[in-house]
Amino acid sequence: MLVTAYGNSLRALVNLIDGVGYGGVQQLEIPTGVPLVYRLDADLRPLRHQYL
Repeated sequence: MLVTAYGNSLRALVNLIDGVGYGGVQQLEIPTGVPLVYRLDADLRPLRHQYL
């Protein structure tokens, strides 16, 4: 699945996927134009993520 978004939309998605929390997600800087890839298990829980 490919999701494209930026700024607060991506922070909200990362918060839902990783459970970072409101305070942590406010400090999160996601670079523009750099894909962030998540690896998920069979139950769609995140195993790891990396920037390409």
